[in-house]
Amino acid sequence: MIFGFVLMAVSASLFPMTTQLPLWFLIRIFMGIACCLYLVSGQTALNYLSHEGNRAMVNGINALALTFGFGVGPLFGSSLYQISPQLSFYFGSLVILSGVIVVWIGLPQKSISFQTSTHTKILSKLKLPLVGAFAYGFAESTLVSLYPVFLLKQNYSVDKIGATLAIFIVGGLISTVPIAYIGDKYGRLKTLFFAACIVLFSFIFLSFSYNITATNIFAFTVGAGFSPILPLAIALIGESISQHQLSTGTSIFMGTYSFGCTAGPILSSFVMQSIGDRYIFSLVIISFSIFSSYIFKKIMQVKTI
Repeated sequence: MIFGFVLMAVSASLFPMTTQLPLWFLIRIFMGIACCLYLVSGQTALNYLSHEGNRAMVNGINALALTFGFGVGPLFGSSLYQISPQLSFYFGSLVILSGVIVVWIGLPQKSISFQTSTHTKILSKLKLPLVGAFAYGFAESTLVSLYPVFLLKQNYSVDKIGATLAIFIVGGLISTVPIAYIGDKYGRLKTLFFAACIVLFSFIFLSFSYNITATNIFAFTVGAGFSPILPLAIALIGESISQHQLSTGTSIFMGTYSFGCTAGPILSSFVMQSIGDRYIFSLVIISFSIFSSYIFKKIMQVKTI
């Protein structure tokens, strides 16, 4: 985790030092590696150090902190950028380096024994979380990268687009911890199904909303249902595999999420060009339909057992 934070901080500080796009792409590659290093390690530690009674709640608080950082970061960054572009990157690097202190002081010095496991055996146990990881990554990257472009084409002002994305984030901030708590208390599968259905129907309505009020309402419900999905899915990893398989399972999970993030904008932009901008979320809707159906099937299997 410490190496990941240091690599990320150094990479971020390199951006203002060059204007060559190929070098920026190279820096982004190193940032991606760094991000995986501390995310996989962190998620593994969270699942290892939590227990069955609070696993979703712990991951929910982690997701809340991440969402809050995504919300606050652009505000500070844009303010510093107006003073000096270099200052915003260097400040970001310092914030990232502060994670080293947190890990060094706060992470319990607990001996953890991990054993190598066959990926096939783990994959069979993690089908549901992996489907959720792909759907989540696919939807998240499509929403962040393409939806602002879609709104611009619908003649929305930059201020209104920013407000819509902020409302999406607020929905996630409000709902993540309460829904994670409900998952621990009343069942993670049922709670995950409820959240996935909210996301599914919200994306359907969001695709065909024609005024700013409706758009903001459905942006809020998308955020409210969407943000708890990742912590609930990660919690399912902890209850589906043994502790010595956690690092491998988390790595596969994050790899699947990253694949979804990559596929989302590429495939969704192809759909927009082929059949129209209004179908921006058609593949997202399909992916969440499959995900919801898979959860429902799993719930029925559990009831039968």
